Amino acid sequence: MVHFYLDTSAIIKRYHQEIGSEVLDKILDSKAEKGLVTSYWAVLEFMGALSCKVERKELSKKAMGVAVASFLKELTDRFTVRSVNDELVAKALPMGLKYCLSSGDCLHLATTLELKKIFEEAEDQLVFICADDDLCKAAKKEKVEAINPRDGDALKLVEKLLPDME
Repeated sequence: MVHFYLDTSAIIKRYHQEIGSEVLDKILDSKAEKGLVTSYWAVLEFMGALSCKVERKELSKKAMGVAVASFLKELTDRFTVRSVNDELVAKALPMGLKYCLSSGDCLHLATTLELKKIFEEAEDQLVFICADDDLCKAAKKEKVEAINPRDGDALKLVEKLLPDME
């Protein structure tokens, strides 16, 4: 089975139309009911990112309310949400030094590495969906399959992974 770990930069594309939104729509409109994973860190970042879009007048308060409600419904119904705890933070610490990533990106990468190990043991596949070039590069260096939804071939790559789920 293919599991998709979505970081905040990817999730936001589902609820605010921008380059790469069609990739997230393809994943989230598929029947990947048990294959969607994110973290509570992403939930927090999502709320902050939408708030910033309202502040910059890229999104109305009403549209933000609709996006938050839709996200929380989809999150509750379809995602497995990973906790952020002391152990995860400890695993994320060296990532910042190794890859020059933000603290949030270090948490996403550490979560992804934990999941990769779990899914490999179950003979499943993990694909990291992330719209941050530096974080995708770091994930690939850690031997994690990463797809940036902003890349021109992202939709084709995702479509190749989805037939098992549809």
